[in-house]
Amino acid sequence: PYEMSSFAEGKTKKLCEQSREAFIEYNQRQLSRVYPFGGRVDSSNLDPILAWAAGCQLVALNFQTGDCPMWLNFGKFLENGSTGYILKPAYMRGTGPKLLPCHLSVCVLSCQRLPNNHASSDIVDVYVQVELHGVYGDSQVKRTGVVPDNGFNPSFNGGKGEEFSFEIQEREVAILKFLVMDEDFGQDDMIGQCCIPVTCIRPGIRHVPLYDTYNGPVNYAGILCKFSIDYI
Repeated sequence: PYEMSSFAEGKTKKLCEQSREAFIEYNQRQLSRVYPFGGRVDSSNLDPILAWAAGCQLVALNFQTGDCPMWLNFGKFLENGSTGYILKPAYMRGTGPKLLPCHLSVCVLSCQRLPNNHASSDIVDVYVQVELHGVYGDSQVKRTGVVPDNGFNPSFNGGKGEEFSFEIQEREVAILKFLVMDEDFGQDDMIGQCCIPVTCIRPGIRHVPLYDTYNGPVNYAGILCKFSIDYI
């Protein structure tokens, strides 16, 4: 346990896909560090969830890059208030079974005080993309319709909200990501994002804060959602 092994991104992916259970058992007695592929000359990042789902303790990321893996990393460590290490799930430590699978329902009701990130008089045309990041079959992407010309208090489906359902087999490693987007010609612009570990989600109507590309807070902006969880 006092020694650490280093695994390249490609080797990690191969181990996770071909012998994940054996890799989890290995990481119960050994420290593992995973690092990005050397060809990532643009400082892009690997998806850390695959390595976390195999019990790897250290996943190296390029913090100078604001991208989805960094958002997931920021969200992952919200689980302990961003104060340091997180205890691995019981089944990855060999001390207990996996949590029960669940159905997660997310109803996106409205957004509040969304900024226009461009110096123009154009009012944002808002939609919300809801993504589940997890192992293999758990990963899914859903999105709302577009609310045109309203960044102050856009509501979806006439205020009733748009509901999405996710079936999650391993909620210990699953992370729910919200992307608030401005629909535009050519390429849509991101207004804000938030990543939340599924184990941290509580049922009921909740306010989801928004963060920018580098995980800084988007002041006063957020999403109003209703969550419900049913265990299978």
